[in-house]
Amino acid sequence: MKHAGLWAVAIVTGATLAVGCGLAAWRFDADITAASAKAAHGSVLIETRCGPIEYQEAGVGLALLVVHGGGGGYDQGLLLRAPWPRQAFA
Repeated sequence: MKHAGLWAVAIVTGATLAVGCGLAAWRFDADITAASAKAAHGSVLIETRCGPIEYQEAGVGLALLVVHGGGGGYDQGLLLRAPWPRQAFA
C-alpha cells in the first residue's frame, strides 16, 4: 500500500506540471502574438543596395535618426528615443 501512495503523488505532481506548462505555453503564445502585432504597426521596409532596411516614422517636427546596435528590430530606435524630452524631439 505504501507504493500506491507514492504513485498517487507522482500522478498528481505530473498532472499539475502538465497543466502548468500548458498554461505557460498558452500565455507565451498570446504574448508573442500581441508583441508581433504591436511591432508590425507602422513598419516600413525599403530596399537599398546593401539589402532591406526596416524603419518607422513617428512624431512631427525636426527629423532625428536613431540607430540601435545589433540585434532587435526597427522599433528599438523608438524605445531608445522614449526618455528624451518631448519638447526637443516630438
